[in-house]
Amino acid sequence: MPAYFVRIIDTHDLVGFFFARDLEELAIIIDEATDPDVCEYVRIGSGGIMWSGPATAVPITWPDDDDDDSLGDPDPLPWSGASVTEEWWDDVYRVTNAKWRPVIPRLRKRRVPHPPSRSEPAKVLPFRKRPK
Repeated sequence: MPAYFVRIIDTHDLVGFFFARDLEELAIIIDEATDPDVCEYVRIGSGGIMWSGPATAVPITWPDDDDDDSLGDPDPLPWSGASVTEEWWDDVYRVTNAKWRPVIPRLRKRRVPHPPSRSEPAKVLPFRKRPK
């Protein structure tokens, strides 16, 4: 399944990284955070998120009652010490030749061709009189 970095087109603020089967599914996932119309994506290859320092404990809470099916809200992951691998870093900061594309392609404005410039003045053509 392809992986994507997604950012806001105008500000280049990173929205996140996502795994999706296709762009339609990607747009649905992005919609949980922001409007997909204002986002662009780049497909990323191998890489990941890592904690390069000492091992980080991932907190897990268990319910006191074994009959309770709900675990409640899990403790948040310790993202503050996380970083991305070098390959992903290069993709985000355009060190590679990766091209960011709109998630939902905008309608291209039709360009109206400009009339060719004329070096001589326009000629006035006389109209024929209509027969009566």
